[in-house]
Amino acid sequence: MTVSAAIKDVFSEKRSFLWAALGSIFFFFLYVYPPIFLTPGNSFSFFIKTTPLWAFMLIGILSSLMGILAAMQIFLWKKAK
Repeated sequence: MTVSAAIKDVFSEKRSFLWAALGSIFFFFLYVYPPIFLTPGNSFSFFIKTTPLWAFMLIGILSSLMGILAAMQIFLWKKAK
């Protein structure tokens, strides 16, 4: 099975879109908030000012891919039951 066929199979269910969106949001916050909270004196506005646009685009792409991966893993986990 190819990757595109697997994605079509997973996203044939409407709930997979929800899982992918929730996973993407979760991973976006997971990638953004640790540098903010673990760096003393850092704030969200300072993080936005100092982070270049390409870094936000990479974070968005990575979190989207991780959300899709999470949806695919949930799909497999439900099918295995």
